[in-house]
Amino acid sequence: MKKTLFILTMGLGLIAVINSCSKDKSEDPGHLVINGQSVVLAYGQIDTIITSSESNSIYWIRLKSSDISRPEHFMVLKLYSTSPEMIVEGTYTYDFQPEGGGDFTWVKIGSSLVYDDAGTLTGGLTFCDYMVIEGTLDVTKEGDKYRFEFNLSIEDDLDNTYTVTGDFVGLLNDADISYGDIFQNCE
Repeated sequence: MKKTLFILTMGLGLIAVINSCSKDKSEDPGHLVINGQSVVLAYGQIDTIITSSESNSIYWIRLKSSDISRPEHFMVLKLYSTSPEMIVEGTYTYDFQPEGGGDFTWVKIGSSLVYDDAGTLTGGLTFCDYMVIEGTLDVTKEGDKYRFEFNLSIEDDLDNTYTVTGDFVGLLNDADISYGDIFQNCE
């Protein structure tokens, strides 16, 4: 009886280990990594700003740690797609003053953010667009889900350099992303 119980317990344990190891990485929504410190990005939003011509469109993309209005971690960027109808798959390059499709700009990143009771940001690490030195954003689409992989070099006001990398896989929910919300606390 003890032998049967032992074999049954070992078998169930083995099944649990195999099941946990076989989890599909696509279930992992994404990460924001700042100088090696990783946090989860679990929620994506999109706001189509404008179809600027017959050949491209502009989108705000916001990736957040949660769907609340004041998340602890987030990344926002403005993406210039080479299609008037959708975000085109490919590699986008950071450009402070983009000329057209294939670029991204207006980056803001927040991590370990703290808010007071009124919702005002009181602490944490924030990077604004003028701090970005260079960067790339790879975009692919998997069914209805987008995959973003990004790599940025950022320099703060004290000349400290940060490497910001990460990824996100998920749906982009429609949102009204306002310029004021994005760039508060960026001078």
